[in-house]
Amino acid sequence: MYRWSVAWLLSVLVVLSWGPAMAQADPQATELPGATQLQDVEVRANSLQARAESFIASVGSPIAGRKLAVWSGTICVGAAGLRPDASRLVVDRILDWGHSLGIRTGSPDCRPNILIVFADDGDAMAKQLVRARRLDFNAGVSGSQRGNRALRDFENSGRPVRWWPVSIPVDPDSGLPIVRTRGQAPFTSVPNITRPSDLGAFGQITMASRLYDDTLDAMQSMVIVVDRSALERADLAQLADYLSMVALAQIEPDTRPTAPSILTLFDDEDLAPASLSVWDRAFLQALYGTHQRNVSAQADSDLIARSLARELAKIDAGEVSP
Repeated sequence: MYRWSVAWLLSVLVVLSWGPAMAQADPQATELPGATQLQDVEVRANSLQARAESFIASVGSPIAGRKLAVWSGTICVGAAGLRPDASRLVVDRILDWGHSLGIRTGSPDCRPNILIVFADDGDAMAKQLVRARRLDFNAGVSGSQRGNRALRDFENSGRPVRWWPVSIPVDPDSGLPIVRTRGQAPFTSVPNITRPSDLGAFGQITMASRLYDDTLDAMQSMVIVVDRSALERADLAQLADYLSMVALAQIEPDTRPTAPSILTLFDDEDLAPASLSVWDRAFLQALYGTHQRNVSAQADSDLIARSLARELAKIDAGEVSP
């Protein structure tokens, strides 16, 4: 009991000895002797991750409920309506960017699955192509294209450049469609079904999780119509990079990018980049470098955004060339 009393008295004395010093302290004082004053720190809510998410939301246009599609097979680019040397420049530029992303390119005599047509009247040419090449605008598979309202907009938009992508879900290993395409039988006809592969492509996908979707949305075709007036608003090299961006990804027709992008080429020609911007290139790298395997399309978009943010951070740190 005695020892507790002494401890209590000592604690009281310590408090009393601090009291006058604390009472004499100037409540307005901002510095202490020998202390170092730090600069104000600004906390930015708009992080690189948030900016990446915003950029993807502003430029990406997946089919509703689906993932952003990529070219998983071979691309073959054809251009019509330009002089041969100009067409070659456009085609080579798209193939070069595709090659940098790891996309396989076809032989010189391949059948184009990316068709670019230059025309004096973009609306008239769009209507003509829709009538003449029906399969390039509708693969006969639910969720393979944007729908009839968007198709009418494609025909009548008056935009200097317009594009129409078609994509379907495929097995990422074989590249075979996992949905029944136009004219395809629902099952492979075999005498005895003894294993899943006997059912054809539709019997070969197994998933053990409701959160995991082992499919890939693969681009099947892309039709791009360029009104010839676009050549009066941009040089051919800029236009070729613009076409590369819309040919290699599903881009929103009315895109308003939230970061520097070649996609602003026809919004303000004076401010548009001369080539794909740092953000454009990082976005394409993130898109083709991300394994989209979530049931939720938003979860896959978030994965791409994280990859985009990491790529941009490396560029800012000088770890990779812009």
